[in-house]
Amino acid sequence: MSGIEQRRTLAFWLLWSVALVLGLRMASYQARVVDQRANGFVAYYTSARLLTEGEDAVRFYDRAWFQSHIARFEPTVLEIFSANPPTMSVLLLPLSSLGYYEARAVWVAFSFLVVIATTAWLLIALRVSGLWAPAFAAFVFLYHPLVATLKHGQFYGLGLALLAVVFHGYRKGSDLAIGVPLGFLLVTKTAGLMIWPLLVVGKRWRAMALGVGVAAATVVASWPWIGAAAWERYFREAVELTRNPLLAVTAYQTVFGFFHHLFGRGGDPIGAPVIPLPALATALSAIISGGLLIVTTLAAQRSRASGVIFAAAVLVGLILTPVTGESHFTLALLPIAVLVAEAQRHGGRYALLVIAGALLIGADLPYRSTRLTVGLLAMLAYPKLYGTLLLWGLALWTAGVESRNSGQAASGT
Repeated sequence: MSGIEQRRTLAFWLLWSVALVLGLRMASYQARVVDQRANGFVAYYTSARLLTEGEDAVRFYDRAWFQSHIARFEPTVLEIFSANPPTMSVLLLPLSSLGYYEARAVWVAFSFLVVIATTAWLLIALRVSGLWAPAFAAFVFLYHPLVATLKHGQFYGLGLALLAVVFHGYRKGSDLAIGVPLGFLLVTKTAGLMIWPLLVVGKRWRAMALGVGVAAATVVASWPWIGAAAWERYFREAVELTRNPLLAVTAYQTVFGFFHHLFGRGGDPIGAPVIPLPALATALSAIISGGLLIVTTLAAQRSRASGVIFAAAVLVGLILTPVTGESHFTLALLPIAVLVAEAQRHGGRYALLVIAGALLIGADLPYRSTRLTVGLLAMLAYPKLYGTLLLWGLALWTAGVESRNSGQAASGT
């Protein structure tokens, strides 16, 4: 073995050692904070407990009433259920017989193990090797959206695993692997919405039918606990949520939030806009969102590079959803892994761009600081939006290059 190979081997095992230490550090941190105040999980758990106590699910959308029950478990936390479909309450029924902190500990431990398994699968499935493999694993254990997801007991660790199953099905042509988890994501967290246009473009009608069927079956199975009124109230709340001026706070790293922060009405706690022109904010948000959707869909029509197209769809879906905050970006680990695999092949500037985009999304940056809420300074308050757009553009560029190469190879033969 040459000196260079020895150094690479040493660096490889050192990086895996670092990843192991960081994983243990994350596990230790989550164990320490599992009994501290947090939002997120408390809404899931409270709704499940209320179902077992015979309460009507439609009342979960009554904020004052639901908050009074949140206080049974987290007296100092303000939380709502209205952003969740009523079926989300059924997910935690198996843990509802446990005490609140015991249930939260089980859920967080389960989520953490699921993320580790998903990370290992992504490294193997995408053939990430060399120093890139331990570097990505270490990055996962430092990834701040994942830290927030676990700390607050959010859904997105499990959501990442389900999205990985959809990704596997999309690459391998398995309608079953696409439809079942995608339908479950739709009906529990309304997640993965941008994958549906990919299925339309690809004429994956069976996968779509399976997804709709799983969603419908979940609704039917939960009907005895939920009923029709809760669904009617949820859809009303979902429409109202898109009109909430607080979606312009910098905690929401989205296209909608960006333009409504810069050109909306402002006020406390949003901050001062550059120019208060709400109509302009609405128009720019709609135009840019529509443009991103159209470009992604057209790229999917032209491209055979299913992995990077899927990555682009996940990324753009995050920033087109108005309520995307820190924890939601846990789902971005999948497209980051896809682009890390591509960086192995392209190297150089491509790799640097992947690293830059991943750090903008994953680093613990002070984007919610009140210092970044006034005028043009707010341009500095959207690192996750910029990182997502960077990686989205890189994914589409890669898809275009691979499609051209495939076309040239086909014409050459």
